Amino acid sequence: MATILKNYEPKKPQRPSRYPWDEWFDGRIRRLTQGKKNDFQCSVASMADLCRKTARKREFPVTVHEESKAVVIEPLEAPKAPVKPPKKKTGPKSKSGRGRNTRRG
Repeated sequence: MATILKNYEPKKPQRPSRYPWDEWFDGRIRRLTQGKKNDFQCSVASMADLCRKTARKREFPVTVHEESKAVVIEPLEAPKAPVKPPKKKTGPKSKSGRGRNTRRG
């Protein structure tokens, strides 16, 4: 018979990352160099895409520049407070759904 639990916190799999994202996304501009003994071995385009996806996932705004044998990660300054457009003021709608004072005549 199944056991009833009061709460449950799933364990996240701790697979080590291939790249030191915490170091690379520390707020400084970084040039990652392609090569076996350098920062990455895949193509420059693949690494640039991976940097963009990882930054988006971590909510870290960046611009990624592709060079011939390198990728440059440039952090962007996030706005201090999110800017929301003002809400439109609308009056209560009538039963017909057309709003107030829609009577013609």
